[in-house]
Amino acid sequence: MSLYKEITVGMFQDIQAIDQELSSFEKVVYCVSILKGVTYDDTLKMPRKELDKMADAYAKVDFHKWNSHKILDKIKIGNDIYKIQADPRKINAGQLLDNINLLKDNSGQPIKIMDQRIASIMKCDKIEHQTLSERATLVRDIPLYLLYTTHVFFFNRWNLYYPNTEVFLHQRMEKMLELSKEILAADGGYSQS
Repeated sequence: MSLYKEITVGMFQDIQAIDQELSSFEKVVYCVSILKGVTYDDTLKMPRKELDKMADAYAKVDFHKWNSHKILDKIKIGNDIYKIQADPRKINAGQLLDNINLLKDNSGQPIKIMDQRIASIMKCDKIEHQTLSERATLVRDIPLYLLYTTHVFFFNRWNLYYPNTEVFLHQRMEKMLELSKEILAADGGYSQS
């Protein structure tokens, strides 16, 4: 049994969110319950052999292979094609704001917001009024191997791009403030800048 192509974005997020204070066995039970899509209590009722088989299959997943997949510029979800803009320099202002807010609200938890960040850089031309939350729900069901490299690429580029954008915007705002003060000081007349 190979879980490599079976683990979805949502499963990965849920597995990563398992409380690290739990015992090793409890973590395994939660992990298997997520992978099987059943409750914790139902997992406890599984034959031990089946539980061990599933836990072993998860342990054998070569997560490093996720890095070998190409960065996607589109993905089909159901009957719809979603364009993906993995380069933060090319996202629109709304996508930029979504990412700023996601990071502000979830600082230091990139896995927790993985579905939302991927959803923030996706759009379907034929669906006009789809919320970020609705797209994130769709993203949670996509096999992670398809989107992992795209997410990492965006994440790494963002870490380079956004600080530079913040510095640029701050400098421009300072210049605008200086110019405004200069215009006001001249009673709305000509500015030297």
